[in-house]
Amino acid sequence: MKLPLLMMIIACLGLIGSRAESPYIGECRSTEKKCSSWNIWGPSLLWKTCDGRCKQLTFNRGVCELSPVNCPLSTHPYQCHCY
Repeated sequence: MKLPLLMMIIACLGLIGSRAESPYIGECRSTEKKCSSWNIWGPSLLWKTCDGRCKQLTFNRGVCELSPVNCPLSTHPYQCHCY
């Protein structure tokens, strides 16, 4: 049971960065505009906004954009894109 789930997670991680026009670094919650790929452990120093995380990665800004859901494990329709 754990092996198929692990394989699905690995496959989903392979989709990160698949957009050509801007680096995709994670999915965003539509109401909070926070990117869920690095804040799954709850409030901490890692809990950053999309814009904050992109700036940390040396981009000018980050924007949560409505995007198709690429991963079957995800229900978040917004993705964080860095510019």
